[in-house]
Amino acid sequence: GNLHFESRDNAPYMEIGKDQSWRQAHDTLHHEAYEMAFVLNGLRYNATVDYACDNGAFFFAMNHTQFSEANAQASGFLLKAIPAFKKAFNKKR
Repeated sequence: GNLHFESRDNAPYMEIGKDQSWRQAHDTLHHEAYEMAFVLNGLRYNATVDYACDNGAFFFAMNHTQFSEANAQASGFLLKAIPAFKKAFNKKR
C-alpha cells in the first residue's frame, strides 16, 4: 500500500493493492491508517541519509500519550472506512 499527501480532491489518500487477499488488504489498510495518523501528528521522521530511497528510511517516535492519540484517530478512521472498503474490495472480485 501507499499513503499519498498530494491532493486528490484536497485530501490525503491511500492505495491498496488490487491483487491482495482480504487479509492482506485489511492489514494494509490498518498499516496505512496508523501511518497517516502518525504523519498528521508529526511523529514520522526520515533518516538524514536515504541511500535506498525507499520507505525503510522512515521511523516513528512518540510517547505513550501521542501513541494513544494516534491510535484513537486511526481507530475512528477504520470504523468509518472498513464497511466501504469491504464493499469496494468485494466489487473488484
